Parts: sequence; structure tokens; C-alpha cells
Amino acid sequence: MQNKNGKVFLINSAGELLISLDSYANIDYTFDESLVPNGIFREVYDYIKDRTDVPEQFIFTGVLAMFCGIVGNRISLKRSVWKIKPHDYFTLIGDRGDINTALKSVSDILYDLEDKITGNPYQRIFLYPEPYPQSSILRRLLDWMREESENEFYARTFAKEKGKPEPPPKVAQQSGVAIIYEVGVLFDAMKRDSNTELAYALIQLWDGSSTDTMMSFRTYGMRRMWPVEFKNPALTLLSASTLRKFVEHLPKRYLDLILSRFQIINAGSRTQPRKPFTSFTENQDNHCEILEKLKQFYQFVVGLSEKPVLVSEEAKALYEQSVQMWHEELTDLDETTAGYMTETIGRYMSRVEVRCVRYVLLFSILECFDRHQHGQSVDAITLTGTAMQKAIEVCELYKKHTLHFLVKAKEIRPRLFR
Repeated sequence: MQNKNGKVFLINSAGELLISLDSYANIDYTFDESLVPNGIFREVYDYIKDRTDVPEQFIFTGVLAMFCGIVGNRISLKRSVWKIKPHDYFTLIGDRGDINTALKSVSDILYDLEDKITGNPYQRIFLYPEPYPQSSILRRLLDWMREESENEFYARTFAKEKGKPEPPPKVAQQSGVAIIYEVGVLFDAMKRDSNTELAYALIQLWDGSSTDTMMSFRTYGMRRMWPVEFKNPALTLLSASTLRKFVEHLPKRYLDLILSRFQIINAGSRTQPRKPFTSFTENQDNHCEILEKLKQFYQFVVGLSEKPVLVSEEAKALYEQSVQMWHEELTDLDETTAGYMTETIGRYMSRVEVRCVRYVLLFSILECFDRHQHGQSVDAITLTGTAMQKAIEVCELYKKHTLHFLVKAKEIRPRLFR
């Protein structure tokens, strides 16, 4: 059954209308800019938009990932036994030129920002350098994040005893944003039997909880397995691919586990020619101004890390209402979806409310920074109703696009989702 808005429903035995996955077969790719938070987020968004010709939803996602990476594990919300931090895995799906431009815009700002904060482009604070386009990408990424292994500790001790130059201690990079120009490379690495432990590490890192995992490393030409610890991680992935390449490279072994941890944003094929270069503004002073404000935001976040996190009653009410709505839709999708797709959708939908908390934490921090910029003191981070409403709307955006992607993915590889 289809209503006048094109929404597809099914009717169960009780005569009730159920939302079907086919409801997401055709969606409007137009981005609603009211989703963009005011303040520094809007300034960075407008800065990139004035200099690029890519879909607005790609710019928004890139800027969202950027701020997630800057906050990282510096601020968290304790919920039961979990510490929730603002991080996530994002993938842009569209024309190759559009997605590469969007990723490069974010990457350039982060590189320049890191240099501005540290005065040293090789000293990492919150940014993982753009990974290399080969199958070692996953291993390199996790190697940057891991704590010093026992073998590395012994190597430093041995060098000291022998009077040799002592290698510096391993400094784990536990939070930040990794920019991956082709997520298919990441998937290919996960398909290798030798990288099985790395795939599960990446899955666990999305959860943001401290974990031990067995990882293999080469030493003196031999491969050994060592337990590697990740403490308080908050990794944000910003990746991209075309629709067909993403689907073709999906690892079947971890399909439901991986897809449920990715927020996917789509754009339609380009129908208009690109804007001429003369239409873009180029103001170096504006670039320096953006970097200075981002530096101030980073310093603000570092100083805010000891402040308590409070939740307003309005935010609680909005959250509870949305959780109920998402639960009801999940129930409908369970009844109207068959095969392996049911597991994939179920895992994704069960994580929407966690993402909502992550986003509302980030948007509330942005609100605190805006008040700080206007001379108001900030004694605590309060999750406000306005920030919660924004977080809910952003979750709805990504839910729509991710479920739309699953419909298209099943059309390309139907056997994968049986």
C-alpha cells in the first residue's frame, strides 16, 4: 500500500499499517540547512560551501565528523557502565569528484589546524593522517591507536641497558578523525584472514569502550600475536565510496556488524555542470580566522573536560519520545523485512538512540562554546532541549539515507542479504 507521499506500508493480520523498508526506496536528496547548528559549526560549514561545489549533505557530514574528532574522548557522558563520547563512522556515497572534494576540504582544515595548535605538522593531537591507499590501512590505523606493547617496552629497556639510543615510548592516539578516501580499501583489509582480529577491533572501537584485542605485528621478519589495549577510545571515521564499489567490497563475514556502525549519506548523480572557478571566494584572511576559531574551540574543549554533564528535563522528554518512535519503527521493519536484511536493519536501528546521545553531547558543547564566546561563564555542560531536537533530526536524516542505501545495496547484491 502506498500513500499520497509515496510512503510504502504493509498491512498486518490485525489490519494495522506497518512501515516497510521499501518506504526508503526513493528519497529526496535535498539537504535541509536548518539542521546546521549556528555558531562555529555554521561558520565552518559556510566556509567550505563557499569554496566547493558538492552536495550540502556531504559538507554537513564532513564538518560533523571534524567536530567529533576535535572533541574525541575529552568529554564524555556516563550512562550505566558506558562512557558515551561524540564519535561515529560516516561514509559519503556519490560521484567520485564530489566525495573526494568534500573529504579534501575537511582534511585540509584539520591539517592546518593541527599545525596551528602544535606548531608542528607531525605532532598529532586529534587527527590521524590520511591513511594510505593500500590494504595495510586498517593495521596502520589501529597501530596509531594502541598502547605500548610489552615488546616495545622491553626494546626500550634493552636499549637503555646497552647504552644505545632509547626509542621514545609509544604514545597512543586514542581519539580523532581518520579520513579514508575509499572505504572499500578498509573492507578489503577486513576480508583477509590475517586481519580478522583487526576487524573486530574496529567494530569494538565504535562502541567506545576500553578493550583488549590480539593483534599481530612483524618483528625481525617474524609475525607474533600480542594483546593490545585500547583505553577510552573515540575514533571517528570519515570515508567515501561510490554506491556500487561500496556494495561490491562489503565484507560478508561482518556484514551486519559493520553496516550497523556506519552512517551513510547519499547524493544523486550530478545533473548540472560544476560551478566555474570564478564563482568561488578565496580569502586567506577568512581561512586564518576559521583556523583561529577552531583552535579556540579545541582549547575550550580541553578546559571543559572536567565540567559535569547535566541533562535538562526537556531533553529527557524529547529523547524518550524519540526512542519510543524508533522502537515502533524497528518493530514494523522486523515484520516487513525478510532474510539477513532483518538482522542488519535491527542492529542499525538499535544503535540510533546511542548516536542521538553522542550528537546531543556534541551540539550541547557547541552551545556552551557559543555562550563562552559571548562572555558567559560555563560551569557545566547541559544537554538542552534545542540540542536534543537537533540531534534527533540529524539521526532521522542518517536513518533515512542509511535505510535507502540498504534498499539499493540489496538490488546490487541480492544474494548478500538473503
